[in-house]
Amino acid sequence: MDQYTISQISENDLPILFEWAKKAGWNPGINDISCFYKTNPQGFFIGKLNDQIIAMGSAIIYDENYAFCGFYIVDPSYRGKGFGLALTKARLDYIGTRNAGLDGVIPMLSKYARLGYKIAHQNTRYKTKNLALESEHHPAIHPLSAISFNQLREYDRRHFPAYRDNFLRCWIHQPGSKSFAYLENNHIKGYGTIRPSVDGFRIGPLFADNVDIANQLFIHLAHHAHGEPIYLDIPACNQDAIKLISDYQLAPVFETARMYLQDPPNIMMEHVYAITSLELG
Repeated sequence: MDQYTISQISENDLPILFEWAKKAGWNPGINDISCFYKTNPQGFFIGKLNDQIIAMGSAIIYDENYAFCGFYIVDPSYRGKGFGLALTKARLDYIGTRNAGLDGVIPMLSKYARLGYKIAHQNTRYKTKNLALESEHHPAIHPLSAISFNQLREYDRRHFPAYRDNFLRCWIHQPGSKSFAYLENNHIKGYGTIRPSVDGFRIGPLFADNVDIANQLFIHLAHHAHGEPIYLDIPACNQDAIKLISDYQLAPVFETARMYLQDPPNIMMEHVYAITSLELG
């Protein structure tokens, strides 16, 4: 008789997460998994059928009020048989009564809606094509490592539904990445990170008080890619972000939708020019 079990993942299984995400075409960042896991090690789940991994997903708890569900993959051979639903219910049990976000691919939205999720906005992934930008010195642009972490976490909190200290400390110091802040009178007005991925680089987050600041940060971040492809996940509700990428003729790759179990959090979406990741929000 077949036996299906759901358990929390061990650190030894993390390479499997990366390989599955890579195979699914998600273009994960080379060092993403390590930062994801450090954020909430108990928040990663696998489903095994007769000791074979056939499903996985995360449910990252940020604080007593907010969580994010992502990294949801079911082996194609076992889809439509209830294994993924069982894993999802286990993840929802884990986060309890917290509001939870997710970024769902379009074909899955109706299934998420049946679980109680509601669409807040669309996201589109864009890709650069033969983009070569010269990064000239700008007096307001500084390496993020020169900024106090407390300043960073407070600015980040305006644009994300919870403080995420463990995640940020790892994320902005990834090998091969670059992170910059835009300062005015020693106050952060924007920041962004670019990191190496399976194909090229990915920018996220990119938060900025206005489109001109976002543009300056984008130029400095994009310069780090040295002409390789760059991907950004941009919320469609930010029209300034759409204008910015149209100036550089980025091409859309695919769409997702940000959904929440409860009301959308009160964050400054008009300042979000690229979300951090589809897996952790």
